[in-house]
This record gives sequence, C-alpha cells and structure tokens, in this order.
Amino acid sequence: MLYILIILSLLFIGYILKSNLTISILFMGLLSYIFANVSPQVPDYGNYFQYYYGGEYYRNLLQKGYESVSILFLNHGYSFVNFRLALAILTFIMLWLAIQIWTKNIIWVLAFYLISYFPMDIIQIRNFVMLGFSTLAITILTKNGNLKYLISLLSIWVGAQFHTMGLIYLPIVIVTMLPNFVAKKMRKYSIPIAIVGTIVFFLGSGTAILGPLAVFVGRLSGSESQITNKLTDRYTTGTSLSMLLVVIVVNIIIWIAVKKISQYEKNNSNKEVRVVIDTIKNIASYGLILSPLMIIAPDYSRVFRNFGLLFIIFFIMILSKRDVEHRSKTVATLSLLIMSLAGLAVWARYFVVLF
Repeated sequence: MLYILIILSLLFIGYILKSNLTISILFMGLLSYIFANVSPQVPDYGNYFQYYYGGEYYRNLLQKGYESVSILFLNHGYSFVNFRLALAILTFIMLWLAIQIWTKNIIWVLAFYLISYFPMDIIQIRNFVMLGFSTLAITILTKNGNLKYLISLLSIWVGAQFHTMGLIYLPIVIVTMLPNFVAKKMRKYSIPIAIVGTIVFFLGSGTAILGPLAVFVGRLSGSESQITNKLTDRYTTGTSLSMLLVVIVVNIIIWIAVKKISQYEKNNSNKEVRVVIDTIKNIASYGLILSPLMIIAPDYSRVFRNFGLLFIIFFIMILSKRDVEHRSKTVATLSLLIMSLAGLAVWARYFVVLF
C-alpha cells in the first residue's frame, strides 16, 4: 500500500509543481530506504545475501566493482541492509543528476519509473547501480563541450564494474562523437540490421566471431568468463516468452513514438529540445538493432528495460516543455501509459513479495 501511495503522491505533486528538484530528493531518500529494507523473499535476495557475507570466499564470481565495494563494507562491519542502502543512495544521486539535465520534473520521472521498472531493479542490485551511472552517461551527452565525452565514458566504465551490461551503452557515446551522417545511416538501416542480426543469431550464437568478441568485452569489465558464456551459449532462464513479446512490442512502439515526435518537432527552434530528440532517436534505433540479443539470452531483455528509463525521462521532458507541439505531448502521454501497462504486466506478479 505504501508503494502505491508514493506513486500517487508523485503523480499529484509532479502535476502541481513542474519544477521539483528539491522535493524529489526527499522521495529518493524514501525509495532508498525501501530498496534497503525490501523483503528477504524477493528473488535473488538470498543469493546476494550469501555473496555478501561470504566475502573473499566468493571473490571473482561477480563484477570486480561490486565485489570490492561489498567486501569493503563487510570488512568494516556493515550489515547487508547497510550495504544495500549505500548502493541505493549512490544510484539515486546518479539518477537525480541525470534526470535534471533533461527535465526539472523529476517527480514524474520517478512516478513512471516506479510503475514500469523499479520493482525489477529492486531484485537486481548490480543492474540498478549500473543503471544510475549509465543513465547519467547518456543524458550528459546533450550538454555542450567535449569534456562530456570523457565524463560519459568514465561513467559507463564505472557502471560496468557493477554489471557488464553497462558496456552496451558505449556505441551510443561513440555514435554521438562521430559526424551526424553516421547516426542518420544507423537510424535508416536499423530495421534491416535487426532482421539480419535475428537471422544470424537464430542460426547459431556460438560462432567464430562471437567468441573473440566475448573475450574482448569481458576483459573491459573484468568478467570475461561470465560474458563469454552468455554470448556463446544460449540459455532460456530469466525471461518468459510473454515477457519477450511485451519487450519487443514496447520497443517497436517507442521507436515509432520517437520518430513521430521527431517529425512534429523538426521546426522547433529550441536547440535543447532538438539535441535531446537527436540523442533519443539514436537510442531508439540502437534498441531495434540490439533486439536479436534476446535470441542469444532472453535475460538481455534488461537492456531494453534500462533504455526504458531514458525514454521515460525524454517523454516527461516533452510533457514539461511549453514550446513543443500538442501532438508531441499526446504521443508522449500514450507512450508513458503503454510503458506503464507493460511494466505492470511484467512485475505485478511479484507485488506481494516486493511490497
């Protein structure tokens, strides 16, 4: 019940106060407390609990950043709850910094994030921490100056030390650094690339190409064996067929929505809006290109869940701007509703356990 009340409060306050940077910090503090004190019956809680108190015994099983921080906290006498609280506070700080770059209505972003994705991030601690750093890495790309590229790459690298999936954000940064025609080509051919990728991965994921790629990517994050297994050996646990269908459908809908908003705002004189739209178009097309990953391992659906937060921030930005088309706001609203319904369809079955 508390969780539902928080969502309703966020929706109401975000409607009254369009700029709510300060009060959003209070809600993030409350969410950090919820994250730390989640029920031990939550899936994966027992595993993380065991890893934490196992200390050095479980060294080299997870990413080095997560392991090093957990061992540091354990050696200083902190409990697992304290450890979760520290990670939650760190991540929400990163998210606060990231969100306010695109919109000052952080409250509404939190509301739709809580409905769509946060319950799954409560389960997957490492992914949640990575999400904070990676989201900041992408939103900061819309700032001026070249220093943003260094900050973005560094932020992604730090996030990848908690979960290898963070490296999936690197091409977004690289495309942003290249001439604009490269991004246009990627967007133009995203659907054909996705189709070809699906065929290739369906025929066989353990190819001679993926082996060396797995080794290279794994070394970047310090988890070579783990990512090699994921890239070269199919497994079917982690995501049901129904969830895959939800992810695919929502992915396509978001791509269409972003494309529509881009068309409606092509004559928008606000440079800030245009830059964010260009960035989010790249992410939407990139998401389509990455769709075949779910054939290798359905658990890669979390990639699109992570991107989902960026789309929520974008759609809230559109709703918060006065100088955008009414049609854009309509598309943004419908997209948020669809993402919320999709999120509920995925995590609602865990509601009793989570809250």
